[in-house]
Amino acid sequence: MNKRFRPVVLFLILIGLAVFFTTEVKYTFKLISSKFLKQPSDDQPPQELASTVRYEQLYQGAEIIAIDTATATEDNDAPTALDGMDLQEIADFRIAKVAQYESLNIFPAGFNPLQGSSARIYTSIAPGAKWNGTAPFYIANPYCLIILSCARSVMPINLHCHDSEINYSDGRIEEMLKGESARCFFDMAYGEAAPLPGTLQVVMVNAYDSGYYFASIDTLQSQNIKLDTKPGSIVGGIFSQSSYYNMLPKQGKNNISPEDPKGWISLLQRDAPTKIIVKLWRVRPQSAADRADMQYLFLIEH
Repeated sequence: MNKRFRPVVLFLILIGLAVFFTTEVKYTFKLISSKFLKQPSDDQPPQELASTVRYEQLYQGAEIIAIDTATATEDNDAPTALDGMDLQEIADFRIAKVAQYESLNIFPAGFNPLQGSSARIYTSIAPGAKWNGTAPFYIANPYCLIILSCARSVMPINLHCHDSEINYSDGRIEEMLKGESARCFFDMAYGEAAPLPGTLQVVMVNAYDSGYYFASIDTLQSQNIKLDTKPGSIVGGIFSQSSYYNMLPKQGKNNISPEDPKGWISLLQRDAPTKIIVKLWRVRPQSAADRADMQYLFLIEH
């Protein structure tokens, strides 16, 4: 090779290596931030965002809330109703779902998922992409403020073991699983597909989206729950986690990344009566013992 061209060739090689390693670092970061949460625990929104939103008093009465199981699918390779939608279409879909029960005043008037503190949840969605089969369940069911899955899994238990409705009453939402649904719950929590048998994951993406930024399991009133002393744990501590939607480059599908060990809870026994009471607050409480702004209950009776 002509000596005159060697510096140019060397320079081009160095540029190529720099681009390659930069791409790899970006991909690795995306992979890590999708497997683990992009935002840390205790992920409350900036005060200036929270203070601009006005909430009406919660509806004092009762309402039956239907659960949408048609938008998502248990088969992660099957098509979903959100496949191919751009970001605005997904936002409009979410707004329509919220409007179905807007009289409950859980979400603020004029709710827009692409504005304020909600934007961190939605703006990483890849427009026009396919979706992991189970993830659309979270978007299609805004009033499932708390969703349980097995730890290290995004499959909602109430997609796999669902009843058709949940009940709202005077600032409290209750999900009850009885009979076959309760058996399905324990089979899922302790089955071969559970990465950590008996350990559940609390996903509060819908609570956060509605302005309930803080959560804690009421350890005095709950039943069949192992106590946890980790700071910031959902069990007896004050937990905050927005979760978010994004696309893994290798998977090529939008998904939700809710994993956070501080949001895990462990059951004491299989097939035992189980009560999980989650306290929710819009503003960070002084302690987990403070009176909740709202409660979300799971009652599992085998």
